[in-house]
Amino acid sequence: MNSLRSNYFAASIVFLCSGAVARLEAGRPLPEAPPTYGPLDGTLTLDLGFTADRIEGGANLLAPLYRDPNGKSMFFLDGNWSGKGDGNENGSAGLGFRHRFDDPDIIIGFNAFYDYGDYSGRGYNQFGVGFELLSKWVDFRANGYFPSHSVKHFDRYSTTKLTPRKTTSSTTSDSVFIDGGEGGFFDDPPPDTLVTTTTTRLTTSKHGTKRRTFERREGSMPGFDLELGGLVPYLDCWAETRIYAGYAFFDDPFGHDISCLTARLESRPVPAVVFDAQYKGDARLLDGDNHWFFGARVEIPFDLGNLLHGQSPFAGITEAFTPQGPCWRDDDPGGIGQADKKVIDPPNLMRNRMNEGIIRNWRPTVSRTGYEKISERTTKPRDDQSTTQVQQTVTIIQIPDDD
Repeated sequence: MNSLRSNYFAASIVFLCSGAVARLEAGRPLPEAPPTYGPLDGTLTLDLGFTADRIEGGANLLAPLYRDPNGKSMFFLDGNWSGKGDGNENGSAGLGFRHRFDDPDIIIGFNAFYDYGDYSGRGYNQFGVGFELLSKWVDFRANGYFPSHSVKHFDRYSTTKLTPRKTTSSTTSDSVFIDGGEGGFFDDPPPDTLVTTTTTRLTTSKHGTKRRTFERREGSMPGFDLELGGLVPYLDCWAETRIYAGYAFFDDPFGHDISCLTARLESRPVPAVVFDAQYKGDARLLDGDNHWFFGARVEIPFDLGNLLHGQSPFAGITEAFTPQGPCWRDDDPGGIGQADKKVIDPPNLMRNRMNEGIIRNWRPTVSRTGYEKISERTTKPRDDQSTTQVQQTVTIIQIPDDD
């Protein structure tokens, strides 16, 4: 009986303590669950863009090979493919490294790539290196491109033209003197006579031919590009929008170097969707015909480590497609007016950018010449293709007797 009472008393004490702890915990704010999108490992990017006369599509895969436990450093593999509406394709593969510093809150990155570009069956190889500095307000990128020196010939055609008919002439002259004698039966001798025969030969050849061959040349260009830009304030409360200005220089093997300004605008209505517009001061940086490019891309986060735990590699992807909403909070829900609102940063902005795609020129830049004459050959007619006309003129001059 005493044991039963003791157990009942102990249970009552535990129940009361549990209730007290529960009431204390109820008064404390619960910790927020960490967002799923931020620490996801890799990114699969699908993009589609267009110029005034063609469409281009592509895919990019950024897959970390190593990431430290706190997510501050990442070594990754980056592969890119794109195809144009004219049938040309290009592919790239490279390695990159990014590290995020706490003070100041910036990301420093380095990368190196191998690029291959196809231009209507003419392939070009290129190596590239890059540097990037990413922060909330300011971004800077620099890329260098080093193609294998190559000049290719294409679009060859020939023309054939008849040469004028050629006529040559030669003249020979032969004179014969005929003596009139000393007199005749009636004592009236004929006069002396000079007979001159002139022969003219006119030789006319048929038409010959003149064949000319023309072609164009194409060569890859080494060079670099720079880009500096930053976040547009206030507008980022609804869509993270950044504006960039840049400069590009490429050494043309045919003497017409590229030296121009560039510009780019990108906007993210949700973290995983990007709309952008680009301007190139030299059309050769795009396709040789256009200066403007408009595109959209979707950056799909994934984590292959989830497969080890029986989960989908795209778990938590919905947050990547969720609008951030206005970047302020109401410190006094019962108050009125802007004085009660406090501006806050969009959540996890810098952590998401560790997986952001690299911005560079993935395709070797080439320059083309106009049509140039590379050979000229003239064919003369054979002797049996000539005709000869002979004309003879006889001139008779009588020389009268002096008597």
